[in-house]
Amino acid sequence: MVKTVLGKKIYFSSPEDLILSKLLWYQESKFSRQVEDVESIIRISGRILDKKYLHKWAKKIKVEEILNESLEE
Repeated sequence: MVKTVLGKKIYFSSPEDLILSKLLWYQESKFSRQVEDVESIIRISGRILDKKYLHKWAKKIKVEEILNESLEE
């Protein structure tokens, strides 16, 4: 995602991609802070999250179970 701030292009990660990255990090490290971050992103982003995209990629990268648990919180 690209936004222009003060005349400069700034690149941002989408909330969905950030969630997926943190789930991967959690899977590798088991550091609970990653899941806490995921739950915060879900809470803040709310309805704007593309859950179809999240589920598609979570399945591909094998973090679907963790995603489902986070979405239930």
